[in-house]
Amino acid sequence: MGLKKPMSKVADLPEGVTCADPAWSSRWPLLSSHLFDLKYEDGTPRSTSTLMILGEHSVVKACLNDREEARSAWVSGRTVDEALGALEVGLMQDSLDWRARPAGRWEKKRGK
Repeated sequence: MGLKKPMSKVADLPEGVTCADPAWSSRWPLLSSHLFDLKYEDGTPRSTSTLMILGEHSVVKACLNDREEARSAWVSGRTVDEALGALEVGLMQDSLDWRARPAGRWEKKRGK
């Protein structure tokens, strides 16, 4: 008897996305695209972004790291929803304060 091939858990996903979350996609569509879309609108491939959320002194801070463009943008709010909303509005209005990743920073961290 042969080995049964495992079923892919990503088989139900639309083509070109890393995961699907309808609640996120409807509430924060641009942020969701940054995090989950594997292709640009023209079909060319892209690296997905990452999102870090932290709390500090009664403030929620969120950092969107655009790996494709080697840049990051920070926002803050009183709640997680407020911080995520600030990212969505910043993406919509193209008003985020993007900071370029310093050259060589990641290589130094990894000991290269």
